[in-house]
Amino acid sequence: MYCTPQTITRGIMAGRPSNKDQRQSEVMKAYVSAVAKYGLDGTTLETIAKTAGLSRSLIRHHLGNKAEMSEMLTSHVLSEFDEAASQLLTSLPEKGDLKTLIKFMTTPHEDSDPELILAFAALTMKCGNNPKLAERIRASIERFEHALCQLIKSEYPENDKGSIEAVSNGLVSIYFNVVSLESLSFSKNFYQRSRLAMEKLVNSLKETTKYE
Repeated sequence: MYCTPQTITRGIMAGRPSNKDQRQSEVMKAYVSAVAKYGLDGTTLETIAKTAGLSRSLIRHHLGNKAEMSEMLTSHVLSEFDEAASQLLTSLPEKGDLKTLIKFMTTPHEDSDPELILAFAALTMKCGNNPKLAERIRASIERFEHALCQLIKSEYPENDKGSIEAVSNGLVSIYFNVVSLESLSFSKNFYQRSRLAMEKLVNSLKETTKYE
């Protein structure tokens, strides 16, 4: 969760990356960018090469054939989303976690990566004819929702499972919308409305702790 803001999706690598690793990273970034702009069907070695500013042969060297390209994109996007979701839910202060989370989820970040969410969305569009891909993406989203459910339950322990899951689903849906539209540079009011919508969802739960 692409959240995904790069502040939570990029770990610090130990040591200096090799030129090969750096070039591979550049190619994958260009691949994601091309998919976000042209969609999966419109993304070719040529469009990736143009986006990366590299030769077509070099792109093919790093990405391989069509099947290998598809697998690399899927693994990369889902790995980034899982890492973002994990760090988003585990790097919060001990108190007021849910409130802090909502504020973070509805705050635009200079180093965010909405292209990752758009690439994630592009992959979901291909799930109709690819049940294995659908299963992988569904599992990734369900892990995010489950972790969010646990966080909500810790603050609202008296609520039933169905209510908690419904609120979690709503928060995730709003979050995807907010992140995917960051490139449009909406006014602060857009993010404030999104935050208010999230807070209303949370406040629909039976309050066992004060939520302001």
